[in-house]
Amino acid sequence: MKHLSDIRSLIFLSVTWAFQLFVMLSPKSTFSIGELAGLFLLNIVLVLQASLINHNHRHCGIFTYAFLNRFVDRLISLILFSPSTRLHAVHMFNHHTHYRSGEKDWASYKLATKHSSGLLRSLEYLKKSSQEMTKNRPTLNLPEDLRKNQKVERILILLYVIALLYVNPLMTLFWLVPSCLIGLFLLLLANLVNHDHCDLQSEFNHSRNFLSRFENWFFCNNGYHTAHHLKPAMHWSKYPEFHERELIEKVAPELNKGSLFIYSLKNYLLSGK
Repeated sequence: MKHLSDIRSLIFLSVTWAFQLFVMLSPKSTFSIGELAGLFLLNIVLVLQASLINHNHRHCGIFTYAFLNRFVDRLISLILFSPSTRLHAVHMFNHHTHYRSGEKDWASYKLATKHSSGLLRSLEYLKKSSQEMTKNRPTLNLPEDLRKNQKVERILILLYVIALLYVNPLMTLFWLVPSCLIGLFLLLLANLVNHDHCDLQSEFNHSRNFLSRFENWFFCNNGYHTAHHLKPAMHWSKYPEFHERELIEKVAPELNKGSLFIYSLKNYLLSGK
């Protein structure tokens, strides 16, 4: 393991997969409708957490040995119901290359043009960015090993889904799959929140930061987005110190926020224009 901080990442991933399996393998009468609704919301949050851990893992692999990193890739793929390396393809080869461009970045906030904030802006962004990525992903010239790993992960997910459908078809179709999809959409929405209305040409004001200590503990410092874009290969555990030492005086104060959840709720899920 390259950094001991990733023990936290592995614990979070293990707990999430164990939680999903516990719910899926429990007898049908174990949970009430209200409890299932609560577990549904919890799985959305845990899938978002796993997606952000995957994001960190794509930039700086948890282990020194490739075969151990592939094991983590497979585990994340099962948790997300989506190939771990799929994020690598779009995020590394498009977003980090073209995030300063509103035309070439398939997930640019500039795709949303009809509404300046609120739920309608979020939905417009999710629709258009998803369409852009679906349309353009096949054009990426990916390394052969990445293509191979994606194929392996897709096959593994297919077999996993078949097994879950056999064991508990209703929970698979109406609890696990929908909550995982919503968690993945929240990951995409976070990209909008991180860059929306920022000055993409600025050296330091191209991203929004969320400095809540609890959220950064829970989401493994994904709130430090300016530091991430300036130092994408830096391990996530080093971002808080780098932000305080190098960026706190350079980033516009209005771009340093507290809670990602509260900010998103106010500006992208409730109010709007």
